[in-house]
Amino acid sequence: MIDRAIELITANTVSLVITIIICMIIILCILKKFSKMIIISVSILLIYMGYLFFTGQKVPTNKDEILEHGSEQLKKYQIEDKMKKVEDDIKDNIKDGIKEEILKSL
Repeated sequence: MIDRAIELITANTVSLVITIIICMIIILCILKKFSKMIIISVSILLIYMGYLFFTGQKVPTNKDEILEHGSEQLKKYQIEDKMKKVEDDIKDNIKDGIKEEILKSL
């Protein structure tokens, strides 16, 4: 079946040209989608490297350093988020305690 289709396409030059044009259009559409993704990824990488440079941090040079730096940052922000939650809980408890004391004194 596929052999027959290949023979039909290659036997006639017009159908061969049309097939090549269709394949090129498909390839260009795929590359266009990938190019947008590549441009966005490179832009994000450049912004990240600029951030590291201006903050005076070491720019990672290999995959292991990048993964290590990323995991350190995640741990840092997870700890900060937990500390913020604890701080908010303490503030809420203090406000509730003050409200109770005021209501008792009235």
